Amino acid sequence: MSEQDPNATLVERRDVTESLAYFLVAPDKAPFASFEPGQFTNLGLEVFDRTVGERRFVRRAYSMGSPPTQRARLEFYVRRVQGGLLTEALFELRSGARLWLDAAVYGRFTLEPVPADRDVVFVASGTGVAPYVSMLRAYSGRRRWRRAVLVETVREERELGYRAEIEAFATHDPSFVWLPTVTRAPETSPWRGARVRVPTLLDPEAFARRTGVALDPSTTHVLLCGNPTMLADVSTRLGELGFVPHSRRAPGQVHTERYW
Repeated sequence: MSEQDPNATLVERRDVTESLAYFLVAPDKAPFASFEPGQFTNLGLEVFDRTVGERRFVRRAYSMGSPPTQRARLEFYVRRVQGGLLTEALFELRSGARLWLDAAVYGRFTLEPVPADRDVVFVASGTGVAPYVSMLRAYSGRRRWRRAVLVETVREERELGYRAEIEAFATHDPSFVWLPTVTRAPETSPWRGARVRVPTLLDPEAFARRTGVALDPSTTHVLLCGNPTMLADVSTRLGELGFVPHSRRAPGQVHTERYW
């Protein structure tokens, strides 16, 4: 038996849009390995690659959206990429289909380096919201932070992943604020929230008024997860405010996870 043979089952796929969906995957050998909210693993399938004219195994990394207390079934938030070998194949699967799930856990994009007496700003673009959902499911209401803000940026309102659940967290947890922004919605759309790119939201005075959190590196850590352009633009803005990137050798306040 190959290490890349199917070892998990797609229990359910819940579509958000035609190109965004939650995948609920059950490993054959449950429970899955212990993990911290924010970590990731790999999903894989054998697919036909038209560029080489043969079938080959393809795998990609995805953060768990599920909390670490739920390891019999893992949840992943996936965007269908046009022409993407794996995602095109994943979106063809139906409940009961078999796929490969990496048994290992990877990544350091967790709250481990963030003291519990600090404010936390989570910044996500697109499916980069998944690791924060895992954190909210695990930590909301448990005093893991002083205050937390989730800044979520998408192109259209309908792409706001986990919207109902995040709105519920914001309603029931006074330490948490959700700040979504939609960048490509037409002016005629019903969206009444922010319509700007994330750096524009990070004006310290306006941000503090809206969220109650100061963009101050002495009191606040910022986690960034999403596309490279967003990461670069927000990192530049945070640098102007005195925030520095975090590493094990040189602790800082900006923690980054690139989503491709």
